[in-house]
Amino acid sequence: MRRLGRDDHGCYETYRNFLETRPAPVCANILICLIHQTNYLLDRLIR
Repeated sequence: MRRLGRDDHGCYETYRNFLETRPAPVCANILICLIHQTNYLLDRLIR
């Protein structure tokens, strides 16, 4: 998990199989969590 941000393969193709095998509500929840985490990290960076 900690190495995800270090890979150069951060494109949709990398996560395509994972997202296409999950139901839509689960994918939506994952994306919402990622948005919140990104927002938190950006807020910390700004401070």
